Amino acid sequence: MVSGKTLPRRTPSRRKAALVSLVYNYATFGFFIVQALILVPFYLTHAGQSLYGAWLATGNVVAYFASFEFGVSSVVGQRAAKHHGAGDDLQVRRSIGTGLAVLAVLALLPMLLGLPLAVLLPRFIGVTGADSDQVIEAFRIASIATGTMLFVQGLQNILFGLQRQLVASILLLGANILGIFTTVVLFLRGHGIVSFGYGALVRSAGPLVGMAAYLWRVLKNEGIGFPLLGRSEFRVLSKQSVWMFLSNITGQQADNLVVASVWDPSQATLLNNTRKAADVVAMLGRQLANSLMPGIAHLSGTGDQTRLRSICLSLLRAGLFVGLLGMGCYVILNREFVTLWVGFGFYGGDLANILAAFAGLTLLLSGVLAVSLYSLGDIIVLAKVMILDGILKTGVSIVFCRYWGFRGVLLAAGVVSLAITLPLQVVLYSRRLELRPQAVFRLILATAGKGCIAIGALWLAIRMNPILKIPTNPIGFLIGAFVCVVLLGTVLWGIDPGIRGAARDVWASRIGPRKA
Repeated sequence: MVSGKTLPRRTPSRRKAALVSLVYNYATFGFFIVQALILVPFYLTHAGQSLYGAWLATGNVVAYFASFEFGVSSVVGQRAAKHHGAGDDLQVRRSIGTGLAVLAVLALLPMLLGLPLAVLLPRFIGVTGADSDQVIEAFRIASIATGTMLFVQGLQNILFGLQRQLVASILLLGANILGIFTTVVLFLRGHGIVSFGYGALVRSAGPLVGMAAYLWRVLKNEGIGFPLLGRSEFRVLSKQSVWMFLSNITGQQADNLVVASVWDPSQATLLNNTRKAADVVAMLGRQLANSLMPGIAHLSGTGDQTRLRSICLSLLRAGLFVGLLGMGCYVILNREFVTLWVGFGFYGGDLANILAAFAGLTLLLSGVLAVSLYSLGDIIVLAKVMILDGILKTGVSIVFCRYWGFRGVLLAAGVVSLAITLPLQVVLYSRRLELRPQAVFRLILATAGKGCIAIGALWLAIRMNPILKIPTNPIGFLIGAFVCVVLLGTVLWGIDPGIRGAARDVWASRIGPRKA
């Protein structure tokens, strides 16, 4: 029986692919920031507060439609990467073919549900007249765009798994730019919130044909062959995707709901505004790990455990550095940031600030470990850990909130991660990489301990010395933030040699193929 193995071919550069992924992820994140900070006032001016609010309400329903993907695109990307790294073309064809077939069916769900549901939404959110017609049309177009995007995400993850990020990233970023341009132009021409629907459709349908054609070209040029359907592949894909879907559902943050229902709605506002910057920092830190995910999965297929262990440890050290730097700057700068952003009255206090940083750091580290485990194929056991994490955090948050308000919710997130989630992940991580868990724990605690001491010393120096006070005007704050990042980054870089080595290792040739 044919194993699916082929003769050795030119291996794509995992290091270059990871760099392209990093640029793409941060560029995509930048688009969201631009839309949130710059374009929202434009949208409000041209749509009006009421109609824009109606779009946001229906947009939440569209966001739920995105969950119909059930995690299939991520799983098929991981499996394609691993089989491609192993040189098993037959399994690559089965993973791609089966995954795309499943996604094609799932992509129909938002369209089939969105078209009839659109008629009911205006009455549900209290919109009537001409505005009602706009809501219906915008929702229907957005539902079609969401279904299309589910399939596009599958193509993206497959191409990223095959280490072909550049062309896919260019197509996706170009579609993002064109989608924003379409939305703005249609608003200026008086199309109202229907502009959002067409903009989303351009972002999703724009790269579809180009990415499909490029995938076919890659499969043809590498001699892999046409995608196939596989019954066993479908069973594996379905099982792993269901577990990932369950972990995503239980992992959805309900902190604002807990605080509003258990304590007071006004406290939810304090929670949201105080930790907003910490959430952004954690998301930025996760982008590094996410960028390396396809490369690690691809490397795992080669069976080179030594190089795999080296790059995963380097990623962990790099995650510690980014987390300590980001959360340290958050602790030092957040009071002035919130004051400048929405006013000092919406700042939850220094204790809440520290608790949010603590929760954010544990969340970021958990994310880095999760990315490594996911890339290595331990998807189901990781999903079970994250389901436990989500259930415990919700339960403990409710209990802590009854005693300490929104600060209890922040404390609960950090305590559950530190006491339960991180230890379980470290054990799994160590077992998979053939390491001693005690050594990984010491690495994390030693690096985090040194970093926290440095952060605390700098924070106290700034708070106790009026000369070092961070300004609350925009220019002064930006200058102070830059100085803080450089100073704290230099200190963290200097106190731990492991961090310096990690920065070199992550981008060194260890993740790429060795030269002959």
